Amino acid sequence: MKNIKIAKKTFITITALLLIFINGASFASDITKLTYSPRVIILTAFPPEYEPWIKVLKPSLHIAIYGVSSGLQCDSQMVCVVDTHEGSENTAMSVTHIVDSTNLNVKKTIFIRTGIAGGVLNRSAPALGSVYLANWVCSWGFGYHYLSTSGIPSWAPTKPPYADDKWQTLSFRVDPNLLEKAISFSKSAQLKNSKIDKYLDGVYHVRNNIPRVLIGANVSGDDFWIGSKYQDIAVKIVKTYSMGEADYGTTAMEELGDLTALSSVGLARHYLSIRGTGNYDVNSRFSVNRIVNMQKSRWELAANIGILNEVTVTKAIIRGLLAEGNVRSLRING
Repeated sequence: MKNIKIAKKTFITITALLLIFINGASFASDITKLTYSPRVIILTAFPPEYEPWIKVLKPSLHIAIYGVSSGLQCDSQMVCVVDTHEGSENTAMSVTHIVDSTNLNVKKTIFIRTGIAGGVLNRSAPALGSVYLANWVCSWGFGYHYLSTSGIPSWAPTKPPYADDKWQTLSFRVDPNLLEKAISFSKSAQLKNSKIDKYLDGVYHVRNNIPRVLIGANVSGDDFWIGSKYQDIAVKIVKTYSMGEADYGTTAMEELGDLTALSSVGLARHYLSIRGTGNYDVNSRFSVNRIVNMQKSRWELAANIGILNEVTVTKAIIRGLLAEGNVRSLRING
């Protein structure tokens, strides 16, 4: 009988110690599994867009993300930058990995696509180095696919599609409230200019050679195109799929991938696109080959000004958002 009592006490003691050990191990595991909520994630596509932000942010935290080679590089305020790589497919995959990551909580994160883009060229064309805040993002491929033989988009929704893309047109309206804040905050940005940009503005007969901040739609697609014919198509795509709300401003590859991924999890309204113009998407009075072969260094310098100015504008917008408390930084046990 005495032996039974001793055995029972021993069993209870061992069981209690095991429970303490298991709970302690679980607690320790929970402490190490921190989930970060970045306040802002800056999306870039290749090193010339990514590296300036590394210099600006001076990251103190690296967050590994499965499927995203660069991970997130974040500063002390949890403003982060990532290299999604070029093209809509790469971007869609990278952003999907980010929003699905167990290391992150992005429910309150603002996503900002930054970089260079081709700009519209018309009588009121802005100078190279100007910066566009996108009010709409429209698909080049979708719009071009549905063009009729007369060159007019032959299918369109009966109502304007908004950020959730209810009508499956691959056209997204950037959230007006967030865009309005961005426009207001961008007013403090001082844009740069250069002799090279002024020279190229002269090549294209651009009257106003002072870079400025503008609002316009981004036509997103991976096709390379150049020429007034295709610019006219881009103009028609924007007018059709924004139901007349927007004017064509820039073309770039990544926005559609960003928004396709974000809209699938209800985060499309957390998105901004900020692009600096590095070239125009129509031919100048010189041939394309002459520009590429004889003026390559000039185009590269023009792109540098476009990147410099979009970084300046984006910094001003982020400062405004953080000061307003529009985005919060959370670090919680997950």
